[in-house]
Amino acid sequence: MPPQRPNTLDRGIRLFEHPLLDWGSRVHPALPGLFWGPVAVAALAASVRYDLGPLAIGAWFVAGYAAWMFAEYALHRWFFHFRPRSARLQRVFYVVHEHHHRYQERDRLLAPPLMSLSIGAIFVGAFFLAVAPWVGYGPMWAFAAGFCVSYLVYDYTHYFIHFAKPRTRWGRFVRRCHLEHHFSTPDRWFCISFPPLDYLFGTQRRVGTRSDVARPQHDDRDRDDRHRDDWSRDGLPPLVRRFEDAEHEPQQERGS
Repeated sequence: MPPQRPNTLDRGIRLFEHPLLDWGSRVHPALPGLFWGPVAVAALAASVRYDLGPLAIGAWFVAGYAAWMFAEYALHRWFFHFRPRSARLQRVFYVVHEHHHRYQERDRLLAPPLMSLSIGAIFVGAFFLAVAPWVGYGPMWAFAAGFCVSYLVYDYTHYFIHFAKPRTRWGRFVRRCHLEHHFSTPDRWFCISFPPLDYLFGTQRRVGTRSDVARPQHDDRDRDDRHRDDWSRDGLPPLVRRFEDAEHEPQQERGS
């Protein structure tokens, strides 16, 4: 059974019983820019303090910008689309990403603060441990600034292609690739902000075709567990199960 087009909701369904956790899973569209924008500016200003020339700053900025695109691809392909076997872990990864494939929610489409800060802390630690000792702190800050800006481009590109119709040829291409990923080829088109990167890793597909993952499987041994369409019912958070049961009841009543 191919993935279904997700429901679009202005306010997302409740995922957590605790109100603080549920509040923390939502994000206003302005928040990433208000937080990571100043971080990027501060990092760029820090690089200037180390007497780097404009060309060096620009080169390390571009390197950081490109590095996020590779990080985006890796996170999306191997972390967000990881399919654990245990129901408990499935519930965790459902909240991380699977929920987004089922529901397009305006208040959850961007990365919530807890997720973006956690991932950001890991990368900042990697910059200090791996980049700074190798090239120095000046280049590291320019690299970090480009990384932050690239992340913001990714986040807002993702939001825009779900809730708007781009007018440029490039924008339409990016949107088609990502919507193909959502609705017919979940094992393709992992780089949202720069889809040509998928060609490098062989995960591109001609827009408009259907992936093998969306076709019926006759032998479970041939099935790639990381890209299964069927998400076990036990792997859904309790509130989501309750919500979907309530949605299905009227349909069953109409059909009977």
